[in-house]
Amino acid sequence: MTVLDFQENLRQTGQYHTPPERVRKPVPVPLASFFFHLRILGIITRGGLQAYFPEFETKEWRKFCYRIHRLSENLGGNVSFTGFDQVNNAAFPAVWVANHVSALETYLLPQAIMAYTRLSIILKTSLKYYPAVGQIVRSINPITVNRKNALEDLRRVLTKGQELLAEGRSVLVFPEGHRMLTFDPAQFNSMGVKLAQRAGVPVIPVAVKPGFMKLNSILKDLPSIHPRETIRYACGPVLPPSMPPKEIHATCLDFIASKMEGWRKDSDG
Repeated sequence: MTVLDFQENLRQTGQYHTPPERVRKPVPVPLASFFFHLRILGIITRGGLQAYFPEFETKEWRKFCYRIHRLSENLGGNVSFTGFDQVNNAAFPAVWVANHVSALETYLLPQAIMAYTRLSIILKTSLKYYPAVGQIVRSINPITVNRKNALEDLRRVLTKGQELLAEGRSVLVFPEGHRMLTFDPAQFNSMGVKLAQRAGVPVIPVAVKPGFMKLNSILKDLPSIHPRETIRYACGPVLPPSMPPKEIHATCLDFIASKMEGWRKDSDG
C-alpha cells in the first residue's frame, strides 16, 4: 500500500485500520523507542533534502508522513482512522481542530487531511531552525507562532490563516498549544473557531488518542514509544459557519472529550 492507496481508501470508506497482514507483534518499549528514533532520523534527513525542491509540499509531504505511519506499524503499532466519511461532502477549505498528545499527530494527521484538501498547519516558530526538520517546516507553508504572547499569536493566526483559507487551503490547529496526555477542555482555546468564523468556513474536530508516544521526563525531544497502544484518530462532524461560535466550540469539546473517555474505558476493560 502507498500513501495514495491509503488516501483513496480513506475517501472511499471513511476509515483505515492496520490491515491484518501488516499487524506485527509489538516490540518492547526500550527497543521500540531506540529503533523509532533511529529510523525517523533517516526519514527526516531524507525529507529535509527533498524539501529543497518546490514539489515537496504537493507530492512529497504526504509520502514523508506515510513513512512514519509505516514505521509505527512496523514496530507493532496499530493505526486507526475513523469517522472521515463525514467530510466526503464537506465544502473545503475548513479549519480542523485536534487535541495535541504528541508529535505523532503532526505527521500522521496531515496525510489523512490531504486526502481531501490542501493543508497548512500551525507550528511553533522554533521548528523552522531545527536541522532537516526546519527545511521541511519552511517548505509546507505553515503558520508559525512563538507561544510567548498569546495575543500576538492569535493575530498572526487570524491574519495568515485567512490568507491561506482564501487560497483554498485548509488549516490544522492544535488549540492546546502544547502536548497533553489528558484532555482538559479549559486548555483547549477557541483560536480555530475564531479563524473559521472570520473566514466563513466550517470547523472539523478530530480526537487523538494518547499512549503510543509518551513524553520522556528527562529527554522531551526523545519520547518513549509504546507499540501496544493503538494510534487512533477520530473525525467529528462538519460544523458549518452558520452555527453560533460558542456552540461550535462546545461541540468540539464534547466530541473530543467523549472519544477520549470511550477510549479510556476500552483500555481499562
